[in-house]
Amino acid sequence: MYRIAKRDDGFTLIEAAVALLIATFIFVALGQTVAAALRASEARRLEQQADALVAEVIEGIRDFVYTDLALDSGDPTLLPGSSFDAGYGAEPLILETGGGLSPQVTTETINNIDFTLTRYATWVDDDPLDTSTEDYKRLTVVAQWDHRGSTRTEQRDTIVSFADPGTPA
Repeated sequence: MYRIAKRDDGFTLIEAAVALLIATFIFVALGQTVAAALRASEARRLEQQADALVAEVIEGIRDFVYTDLALDSGDPTLLPGSSFDAGYGAEPLILETGGGLSPQVTTETINNIDFTLTRYATWVDDDPLDTSTEDYKRLTVVAQWDHRGSTRTEQRDTIVSFADPGTPA
């Protein structure tokens, strides 16, 4: 006589609970990965906006006459100090009455984010052994904004030299 073996046709409650627990871990990890990717994407978008703002300010200033590339000494937004370090060592600020870089500090708001733009004009001494300490001008624009509780910064600078129209370059 043959015996018919019993087959288990379903999950037990313990097997279902374990499967649900594993699925929960997978979905939580997936959710955290997606959230981190969205935060990184948002941070990069803000960096690109700041970079575009800084480039726009520099491009607008490129049309200035060389002698106008100075901070206005009477500007109420002028930050204290007589020098600025753009990463090359402290360089003296170019301060003149009626200088063309006024205001020094402005704020642009894009998508409810305030970007503070600060302009600096400094003298560059390309050869400390010569008598001239004012060889070139450096124009630096710094953008700052707050993102998720921390202050972020984007900076660009460019060198500007005086070209005498009567002298070949």
